[in-house]
Amino acid sequence: MATTWTKALAGSYRGSIDELAAVLRDCPDELWEASIIEPRKTDQWMWPPTDPEGRPFDDPEIRERKFRAMTAVWRMASHALFFTDVDLSATAVGWAPPAPFSPQDEDGYVVPPTYSRDQLLGYVEHCRTKAEWEFTALTDDRAAQLVDEHRNGVKTRAEVLVGGLRHLTGHASELRTFLSIQGVRPGG
Repeated sequence: MATTWTKALAGSYRGSIDELAAVLRDCPDELWEASIIEPRKTDQWMWPPTDPEGRPFDDPEIRERKFRAMTAVWRMASHALFFTDVDLSATAVGWAPPAPFSPQDEDGYVVPPTYSRDQLLGYVEHCRTKAEWEFTALTDDRAAQLVDEHRNGVKTRAEVLVGGLRHLTGHASELRTFLSIQGVRPGG
């Protein structure tokens, strides 16, 4: 049975998912691969970029393009959706993102192929559906359930969901701010 807190958290997830969807729909094509922050090769999580199998790119031109893609609009959205999906699936056995996304998309320095607007909007809908299901089924007992193998250590399901909401909201806001600075008003 949904409590006041569950309904509030579910509404916040819906709002953040909607914000990310608006950013993706309204991002002009010329900004799709633009870096929202200046990438630095001194950032240990940025260099060298690798393919999903962990192999570095031999071609210096491809390596540089993949490096810049690590902070691109599409990449930040993909990252936010990937971890939203992970957090909403915290107790699922054998979790994997929907195709064409890969469980290795967030491994180390991996830079996946550039995902299209339609692919990412499809992932938005996947996460929206998963969030609706999660919050419909969420009870106090289920919220108190421990998640043993979460990326942030042992947490209750409630802590995973709240942390996931912060992560999603942060990236959706970051992308909205970037587009606003570029003169684009997502959803406006």
